[in-house]
Amino acid sequence: MESRIESINFLSRLFLLSALFIIIPNGCSNVKNIEEKENILDYSFSGSKQLGLDFRNTMKYPGVQQLLLEIAESPRSAIYVNDALKEIDITVSDLINLQLIRQVGDQFELSFALLTIEDMNLIREVAEDMGKFLADGILVKRAEIERLVKSNVPSGVDWHETAFFLIGCVSLDWDGLRISRNNGFLTKPEMDEYLPLAIQPGGGGSNKELYWGSHNYHSQIAITSFGDHASVRQVLPDINWRMEVDAPDPLDRSLISAARGLIRMGVGRTMVALRDADLNISELSVKTGLPEDDLERVVKLLLDLEYIIEVDSKYRAIITVLSEQDRESVNQLRQIGQKVMLEWFDEYYSELDLRLSELTPVRYGVPLADGFYWVWHYVFGIANRELVKSGLFADPYHPDRRYQGSIPAVYLYDVVTDQL
Repeated sequence: MESRIESINFLSRLFLLSALFIIIPNGCSNVKNIEEKENILDYSFSGSKQLGLDFRNTMKYPGVQQLLLEIAESPRSAIYVNDALKEIDITVSDLINLQLIRQVGDQFELSFALLTIEDMNLIREVAEDMGKFLADGILVKRAEIERLVKSNVPSGVDWHETAFFLIGCVSLDWDGLRISRNNGFLTKPEMDEYLPLAIQPGGGGSNKELYWGSHNYHSQIAITSFGDHASVRQVLPDINWRMEVDAPDPLDRSLISAARGLIRMGVGRTMVALRDADLNISELSVKTGLPEDDLERVVKLLLDLEYIIEVDSKYRAIITVLSEQDRESVNQLRQIGQKVMLEWFDEYYSELDLRLSELTPVRYGVPLADGFYWVWHYVFGIANRELVKSGLFADPYHPDRRYQGSIPAVYLYDVVTDQL
């Protein structure tokens, strides 16, 4: 099965690590809306699949979205709400049962994390400061981070890319969501609960250089792209997701699924085989168990993607590839990131909480934790932008980079998921 993830905004990308139903498994989410052209809000959920499906079926009506925005602006009377719903197959009770509104006296008010354009602008403003503080904490550990990354990176790989993936993605993104959740900063629904979230598009400023989105195939050998959501990613798994064929349903789906699976297997095995040494086609065939003629096609794709280069009739990996021998240094780098984040929460969370007290859902008594997914993405996305500027991370928009906006990685999944 193919699993996909989008930060912020991983925006192509929206919601909690292991709790989500409609998102990509590493923590960044993928917002998919029904009747997208008519949508007033982007929306997603985590937790209970059944409640989440009911939520999506309710939110597909633009009239419901508009009503929720109006209630977010100010509480509305029962007459107002019923009148807004009179031509929609949705009732006030439906909205209450889905925890989208609640009745207070003779008025209905917002009861979930709906973030308006103004809210997203405020989050961006506060995150500009908070993200720089987080980046400063990482840079205090710069010498140790560089030593650990350089100690195990293959000669053909830019260690700045590996630092970007391990600190910017694995640590600040994936571990950051886990830390936020485990410490109560980010709401985690119980098994029979769900957490709805909606955002009014248009706020939060430009997404360019906000590096907060991972897109993933997660299995024994995982494939990831990590970057912003301002450019079309010409890397894996993204190019595989956009694959189309000219065939009738269901043949089109089965053809695409088979092609994606074969590409995923060939790329994963080949890149892991090249982690330790330059190999020719025959040697790769022995290491991967794949026929030479199939490998030639995989190698051609990897050359075009600029994942590998040819050196003396052999092939060399030039992107981040992590195998078992990287486990110890990966864990050490994640521990550094975890320590920095815990210290950041201790020092800055109270100020963050105070400065975001005017967010619309917070004013209605909805915990900041219910919408903290977006807050954290802006914070660590800005931190990553600053770490690129500092030279610790590779620049996804460097002029010499053919495919811009993200960096790729291939790795054994369990090497980056040890419990710290």
